[in-house]
Amino acid sequence: MSKDNNAIWFLIGANYWKPIMILVLAAIALFAIFGTIVFIWTSLPK
Repeated sequence: MSKDNNAIWFLIGANYWKPIMILVLAAIALFAIFGTIVFIWTSLPK
């Protein structure tokens, strides 16, 4: 019975963390892209 409960809690945890991890990765990716664009924009000769 404890095995079933652990599996259920594991599924709940996985489903709970997946969107958070996706949001974190998306935020990091957007930050990196934005930083790269700003870096290129500021390094361009005016």
